[in-house]
Amino acid sequence: MERGLKTFHVFGNTTLHEMVNSKPKTKAELIDVKGIGERKLL
Repeated sequence: MERGLKTFHVFGNTTLHEMVNSKPKTKAELIDVKGIGERKLL
């Protein structure tokens, strides 16, 4: 548990589903997923 957050508190179901469907391979592709931003990728 990093930064005091549990994994399921970092991304919601919609974001997780979009990640599975889009299968981002780069940081730039991951940032394009709804619900993900630079702050979450630190």
